[in-house]
Formats: sequence, C-alpha cells, structure tokens
Amino acid sequence: MIIWSGRGILSILFVIACVFLFTVLFVLLFPEEYNIHGLSLGFVSGGWLTWYLGSQWNAEEFFYKESENQMYRSKNNHTLFWIPMQYVGVLFVGLGVLISLTKHVWIGLAVAILAIVMMGYKKIKYRIIGDVSTHQVTKESKVPSVEKQSSSWEKRPESEDPTRFMPK
Repeated sequence: MIIWSGRGILSILFVIACVFLFTVLFVLLFPEEYNIHGLSLGFVSGGWLTWYLGSQWNAEEFFYKESENQMYRSKNNHTLFWIPMQYVGVLFVGLGVLISLTKHVWIGLAVAILAIVMMGYKKIKYRIIGDVSTHQVTKESKVPSVEKQSSSWEKRPESEDPTRFMPK
C-alpha cells in the first residue's frame, strides 16, 4: 500500500519514467556491461526531478494582508510515506549513486559528482544571479512596519477593572 498526500505519488512516477527512459537508451546505445548505468542515471535524474519539484511545491509562502494588518504563512504538504517530496528525491539520488558505484567505481564517482552538481543547482543559481523574487516589492508582499502594529494592551478601555478575573 502506497501512502501519499498532495502530489507525493508523482515522485514514484517520475522515477519510474526516468528509469525506463534511461534504461532503454543505454540498452540501445551502449554495450551490455554499461546497461546498469542507465538504471542508475534514471534514479539520479528521477530523484533530482522529484527533489526540484518537491522543493518548489513544498516551499513556504508568506503574504501580508493590509486590510487585516496581518502576516500569513502558507505551506503545502506533498509527501510520500509521510516524507516530504524533496527528501524522497534525495533518497532516490543516493540509490542511483550506490547502484552506479557497485559496477564501476570511476563511473560511479562521475555520477556522484553529477548528482551533487544537480542538487546544488539552486544554491549556485542564487549565488550567481541572486534571488530575483526578493527584489520585487508589491503592495501585497510588503512587510508591515512596527509603527502600524499595536499591542492588545493599547486597545483596552481605561474603565476596565484589571482584577476582575482574580478570586475575591
């Protein structure tokens, strides 16, 4: 029995599709001794796709409603066996690297380096060009200032007895 929530089932479908595609390509294009690497590259690419889309879909979003003077957080929940999709993707990438290392060590190391580069793509992209989404300021994304916020103590009427809830 497979347990998922949201789009979590897609992680298995991504890996199955990538494994099938790379296995067929390696059977058709390379000698028989390299066919196992089609399986490993299928796991790595399917795991990377699961990691990338899972981290995009499970990202927290913060927004500010000016009419209510309130900041809200929205978080999606896309899991497979109660594990978030991006972490399932990392497990699939690790499995692909292990499969490749069992047959040929040097090719396995190349697959491991490829996996590290693919997983670090997001951080490398933000270091080179920066996070473009943080530079766009709209009315809905504006963070409230401290002057606008008021505490609940300021809203109380002065005629209220502060000891009304205490035992007498």
